[in-house]
Amino acid sequence: MSTNNRSGIYQIRCTKNNQKYIGQAKNIDVRWKQHVKELDDNEHHNYRLQNDWNKYGKKAFKFSIIEVCRVSELDEREAIWIEKRGQYNIVKPRIKWWYGLEERIIFALFGIFVAALIIKFN
Repeated sequence: MSTNNRSGIYQIRCTKNNQKYIGQAKNIDVRWKQHVKELDDNEHHNYRLQNDWNKYGKKAFKFSIIEVCRVSELDEREAIWIEKRGQYNIVKPRIKWWYGLEERIIFALFGIFVAALIIKFN
């Protein structure tokens, strides 16, 4: 598949379970080749995608471009598509400017921990 160095949002879909991995790339063709190499070498960062690749094989996966966009729009557009379709995506990016409750709790606990360290060592 040649994408003529286009930037945009793509998906990798498993035809056996219809699960999708959503990604972004400045050069979609190059990124797709990187995914295939990592998956073939059993070294992909996404363990869910890797497990299904190992289970069903390369022929069970379809690669497609969802949207062509400017490089400056990649983060925002990827976040939107992951929210819609990204079942394989482990880390879900936040579209909104605020964090969810889980992140606020973690940040608060971290802040308390740092404050305790500062008090202890002063």
